[in-house]
Amino acid sequence: MNYRLMKRKNPQTKAYAYYAIAVASGESTLNEIASAIERSSTCTRADVMAVLAAYNDEVCERLKQGQIVRLGDLGALQFGLHSGAAATEDAFQATMIKKASVCFHAGKSLKTATIGASFKRVYNKQDLPASKTPTTGGSTSETPKSASASEN
Repeated sequence: MNYRLMKRKNPQTKAYAYYAIAVASGESTLNEIASAIERSSTCTRADVMAVLAAYNDEVCERLKQGQIVRLGDLGALQFGLHSGAAATEDAFQATMIKKASVCFHAGKSLKTATIGASFKRVYNKQDLPASKTPTTGGSTSETPKSASASEN
């Protein structure tokens, strides 16, 4: 898993510190996933897409009904609310609800997928230290190219 460092304010101490943030190495579309499922099953991509589209519609409808939607070992989805505060229960009004959001709670298979993950630091061009040599795409690992070439 790739990561980079970001300077952020620590909410408790108010001091700035560097924290690791994950960097995506790409993305997968629904069509790509459907094609992969087609290759590993007896279903056609059209069949898989039809099921996934219906599943998407059903998940959205159940969330709107206030249900928790369990996705097997993958996890669960649930609506969460962001609202203003009221001093008493009687003072709270529904108009104080600012927005709803979707909360995802990782399940067993996702949690175990993180076990044993390896981490590699990458850099944006603007964040690249002078001692680092960029590779294609403007990022590099922690070891500069010149240092890794001399180790081989």
